[in-house]
Amino acid sequence: MSSDREARLEAEIEALRARVAALERAATERRQAGDAIGREREASRRQSEATAHAFLESAAESIIVVNRAGEIVLVNARTELMFDYRRGELIGQTLELLLPESVRAAHVQHRTAYFAEPRVRRMGKELVLAGRRRDGTQFPVEISLSYVDTPAGILAMAFVTDITERVDLQRAARQSEKLAALGTLASGIAHEINNPLGIISSRIEVMLLEAETEPLPPSLVDDLLTVHRHAERVARIAQGLLSFSRQSSTEMGTVDLNRVVEDTVLLARGQIEKSGIAIEMTLTPALPAVRGNPNALSQVVLNLLTNARDAMPGGGRVAIVTSLVPDENGAVEIVVSDTGHGMNAATQARIFEPFFTTKELGKGTGLGLATVYGIVKQSGGYIWVYSEPARGTTFQIYLPRVEEPLEDLHARAPAEPGIRGTETLLLVEDEGSVRTLSRTILESRGYTVLEASGPREALETARRHEGPIHLVVTDVVMPEMSGWDLAAELSSLRPGVRVLYMSGYSDRAVAEGSVFLQKPFTPDVLGRKVREALS
Repeated sequence: MSSDREARLEAEIEALRARVAALERAATERRQAGDAIGREREASRRQSEATAHAFLESAAESIIVVNRAGEIVLVNARTELMFDYRRGELIGQTLELLLPESVRAAHVQHRTAYFAEPRVRRMGKELVLAGRRRDGTQFPVEISLSYVDTPAGILAMAFVTDITERVDLQRAARQSEKLAALGTLASGIAHEINNPLGIISSRIEVMLLEAETEPLPPSLVDDLLTVHRHAERVARIAQGLLSFSRQSSTEMGTVDLNRVVEDTVLLARGQIEKSGIAIEMTLTPALPAVRGNPNALSQVVLNLLTNARDAMPGGGRVAIVTSLVPDENGAVEIVVSDTGHGMNAATQARIFEPFFTTKELGKGTGLGLATVYGIVKQSGGYIWVYSEPARGTTFQIYLPRVEEPLEDLHARAPAEPGIRGTETLLLVEDEGSVRTLSRTILESRGYTVLEASGPREALETARRHEGPIHLVVTDVVMPEMSGWDLAAELSSLRPGVRVLYMSGYSDRAVAEGSVFLQKPFTPDVLGRKVREALS
């Protein structure tokens, strides 16, 4: 009996041992499985952290995380580049370190309010006037804010974007719109000036010519000459306004910019160097040609040299450099730099405006740089200026290259020298005084003149007149129709009739494709242009 009981006990113990062993194996397997899961989870966590870190470090924006006290707890690589601080120099500092002093107090108030109720504040934009780099320089930034709820408390995450380029583009667009509006105003003023100015100048010249046969008192001649000189000065002002508004009439061709610079510097060197200013000229050889007018481009260089001289009353240095811009367009660049007193931002924003000047009263018209701007734009180019007070000024001009052969506009054959004729002219001018004076000048030179006060009357005159009409002299801007529309209609009535356009404005298509007379004009200029058109 006892042996049977002992056998049963041994069997039960053995079974228990087997069960315990099974439980131990199961526990070991669960532990091993748990360890594997734990390792997988840890590996996954580390991978997530590595991915997040990679995204953080490769972000194009500066990312700055701060706590409730405004202390920086995390930054990325872009932050170091943007603000020129190392990471260790920023951690533990307040965010105000990266802001100019003028906005720090306002930012502290904003941050305090944000941390008070972060959950009701959606991610939004806060345009800060400027960020501040290590060296104290400021630049415009845009900040996007978001919050992160962590076991250690709520943290604010700032995404900071440098918007310097955007602000510069917006400023340039506003300046371009402003200059375009000023150009419209300037051309309108010049047009209104040109008609009466032409009458004054021409009348004086007629009186002076008549005085050669019927002498006038010397004092009256002196007065006439004085008035004529002032009329010429006003004409130059009107021409400057037209240049600024890109309405001046200039003959365009392909130009060697190096030759223009060399000729202009040769002309101006004496006056510039007399002021104690050294001229340094570096010209890149074999530059491509540019589209423009040599006289107008020479005026650009001369005006910039004069501007540099005036900026260096105590002497200095002006450098002129030409080069080919190494890009796909291959623009030709001319740079004029001086070591003068420079300009602040407010002055730079206005330097191309007509009549804006920092010179004393009577020392300048304020049209020099406005004329430069207009000529460059008329040539299809761009002009940029960089200047700081006491650090000089640099003007950069970019002109489009052309692959056409160079033209020597100076060498073109002049119009026929004769200023008299016997042809019949149809004069179309809606301004009565200008029309009367023009008819008087032309009739005094032997021409038969048919008058018309507008396009409709001109068409009727062309229909009625039985003899030939050799030339139509017409204003471009008239109420009923434009001068070139009139010319198109007259060509059907009078096939082959020639046209001389005149205007206080200018249209490049007319100026380039036809004979054009810019108002105001003198009697001699009118006579030469008529002969040119007839020839």
